[in-house]
Amino acid sequence: MARSQRKAGADLVPAVAYVRVSKERDDMISPDLQLRAIRSFAEREGYAVVEVLEDLDLSGTEFDNRSVGRVVEGIRSGRWRAVLLWKWSRWGRNLELSLTYLRQVEEAGGAVRAATEDIDASTAVGHLSRNLSLLLADFESKQKSETWREVQARRLANGRPHGGAARFGYRKEGQDYVPDPVAGPALAEAYERWVRGESLRSILLDLNARGIRSSRGNPIKANSLLGSMDSGFAAGWLRGRSNTGKERFRHEFDRWSRGCHEPLISQELWQAYCVKRAESQQLPTRLRHARYSLSGLVFCECGSRMVAAKTAQVTTWRCAAQQDMKACPVRGTSARVNVIESLVWEWVQEHARGAHIAEAEARRLRAARRSASRIDQYEAEVRRLTKKRQRLADAYTDGDVDRDDYLAQRASIAAALETAEQGLQAAKAEQRDAHIPSQPMFQGLAAAWEGMSEHDRREALSQVIAKVVVNKGHHRHPGKYVIQARWAA
Repeated sequence: MARSQRKAGADLVPAVAYVRVSKERDDMISPDLQLRAIRSFAEREGYAVVEVLEDLDLSGTEFDNRSVGRVVEGIRSGRWRAVLLWKWSRWGRNLELSLTYLRQVEEAGGAVRAATEDIDASTAVGHLSRNLSLLLADFESKQKSETWREVQARRLANGRPHGGAARFGYRKEGQDYVPDPVAGPALAEAYERWVRGESLRSILLDLNARGIRSSRGNPIKANSLLGSMDSGFAAGWLRGRSNTGKERFRHEFDRWSRGCHEPLISQELWQAYCVKRAESQQLPTRLRHARYSLSGLVFCECGSRMVAAKTAQVTTWRCAAQQDMKACPVRGTSARVNVIESLVWEWVQEHARGAHIAEAEARRLRAARRSASRIDQYEAEVRRLTKKRQRLADAYTDGDVDRDDYLAQRASIAAALETAEQGLQAAKAEQRDAHIPSQPMFQGLAAAWEGMSEHDRREALSQVIAKVVVNKGHHRHPGKYVIQARWAA
């Protein structure tokens, strides 16, 4: 038993109560129950709890985001002289870090005590007992992690996600995920609309207005919808990481495997989404929520992007290189926002009437046929090489090929297979890029033009316009503005 701090007539020792509940909810001891035990201990031992610090839903294996640093600072500043815990596992489940912070408290003249595991650490036996309690907490944490990893690996091998949480677009039937008759089509629709260029805000407003709700029954939010779409679950994929880091973004997941659940979208739509998502993440925030219908699409003849500058009278596009560093070789160009928007509107109307579409459509069909033929060739080559690799492995297993010959042939097949797969991906990308908007598409854009927000208009225009180049010269000069269509860029 630890020595009591209470002496007859002595003042109460100021202390801080430290409460932690981990993400795993181990021991299921609520903060209130922990605090009740701590206050009872403080009353018996002569402490005055002057403040309570709580770390809720935080694991004991990490210390960076927890309040332990504040605990140490409070000891150093004399705000309190002791730290009271429910039990030693609340201090931490990482032995090395737990001892490091304990040493900092003791070097500052403080003490750490556990209400339900009170140990006098000033003695050799007490010091050993306390460290054994922390070692046991460390061991329990590692044991739980190993068990959980085994469970995750088993679920992944069976084509199921690592956890059994609800998934937007699906409902659970036992251990299986089946498409939800309402949310499933809504999620597939969200992919299609976003890939076509509609803004996320517009999609969210529509889904919520129609009464579509998240997997928890709440209104859908942007991060929630993007998280569901980024996961690839709707495309039939399960994602994971080969490292133990804390990356949170889709592109940082490097392990993808097929799930046993039914996909909601095609692989072609998923690939198109991935391409567009990667492009959008490279854009500055101002372009993700465009203020102008041509944000990010207007360029100076020097090649620099132009930015909008608003004055009391007019809003003007100006060369960013000239404005920021005086680095434009033509010393900057400028154009009024309303002038370029009017030209682009006329361009859209021309294409809605069919101008320039026939020739572009013919080019698109030729490119589509060419890329489709290449895709067929590469897919056939991938199948042939895959079968050849399997035959080689069988021959090696049967002893018909010696090890050196097997390794050499396998390396040659692997190199050829990699080349074929790269060619296949390039052909598929070419097929996507060969898309030429049809006349009905321009007619739809023209019809919806007035009712679209600036951001939605910008998203739609970015699908058909590569850039608008502003050249040096008078604004009435015929070569001042050049609209470059995506299919001609």
